[in-house]
Amino acid sequence: MEQVLYRAIIYVERLFLDHLSDKIYFHDLKHTLQTIRIAKEIGKQSGLSEVELFKLELAALFHDTDYTQKYIGHEEQSMRIATDFLRNENVGQEIIDEICRCISDTRFPQFPTEKLGRILCDADLYHFSLKHYVLYSRKT
Repeated sequence: MEQVLYRAIIYVERLFLDHLSDKIYFHDLKHTLQTIRIAKEIGKQSGLSEVELFKLELAALFHDTDYTQKYIGHEEQSMRIATDFLRNENVGQEIIDEICRCISDTRFPQFPTEKLGRILCDADLYHFSLKHYVLYSRKT
């Protein structure tokens, strides 16, 4: 699991560095890495198993990847990007489906129905809780 996660991080970093428009200044690698960190923290505090944390981290990693192509409706293609990568890594379809469900749950307005999706949505919106949110949102 660790090797898949490690290769996924490298893949997504490269995707953002090579393909993310300069016009997208918020949903970038920094936001993605923060979402992973917060999701993992919430997941651990929620008593998630190692497998659940693995799924959650991968969902957080891939959830905004299609911002490299489009802004509105990016979740659908982000799920395809995740699916293609994970199939190449021989990750089982059941795990891929759950990761995609989590990514789909981040679609605005969010209505997550399962625990991993709720945690991912909370982590994705964490920045709203920051005292310096206005500065953070401007990326200054």
